[in-house]
Amino acid sequence: MPLKRWALFAALIACVSCGDDTTAPEEDFLPIFTNSWRSTDDQDHTFNLISADDAQASGAITGTENFNFEESDVEGRFEGLRVTNLTVHRATGDRVYTGRLVLPNVLLLTNATETLVLYRPQ
Repeated sequence: MPLKRWALFAALIACVSCGDDTTAPEEDFLPIFTNSWRSTDDQDHTFNLISADDAQASGAITGTENFNFEESDVEGRFEGLRVTNLTVHRATGDRVYTGRLVLPNVLLLTNATETLVLYRPQ
């Protein structure tokens, strides 16, 4: 794993292991989701997210996922730092994730079978 990915992973683990107190207070932080995001596990697994509600307390997220050379539509909602029901409409069936921004440029998504750690490339 390259040094940059290790540093990002270490920061994420430190942030998550300390609990919610290490993130910006939800009432003060207005998230921005519109951007390209990459998986820390697979640099070819990307999400291009768009939100007309960036810098708002809540709103909708749309976009696309590129995974295994296939593009799938994405839609979901957010409340503060929390992402709810982010649905990826893959040809093999829908995947629904929940999660949160754990750092301004790190998005943690989970479902019953997997965890995705996404980051915004700098």
